[in-house]
Amino acid sequence: MLTAIVNEMRNSSGPVTLRYISRKLSLDESAVEGMIETLIHKGIVRDHARYLQELQTCGDVSFCNGCSQKNCPVSGNMPRTFSLVTIKKINH
Repeated sequence: MLTAIVNEMRNSSGPVTLRYISRKLSLDESAVEGMIETLIHKGIVRDHARYLQELQTCGDVSFCNGCSQKNCPVSGNMPRTFSLVTIKKINH
């Protein structure tokens, strides 16, 4: 099933939501969320909200502490989105 999620992400035109993947694969969102967390842990998938939090960190000072604030200037009320991590090949 992890391969099916990766394939759906690969075939999408951009970042995907839990709802999109769960509907495409006819699975419960909570099941898909667990599988996506596994893919994130393996470094295959990027959680855009977490990525934005990482980008907002400078040294020991974090401008985003990952709160669920509804009017967040970083992520606002956007649904959680995910995409495949891309690895660029370096030509020697």
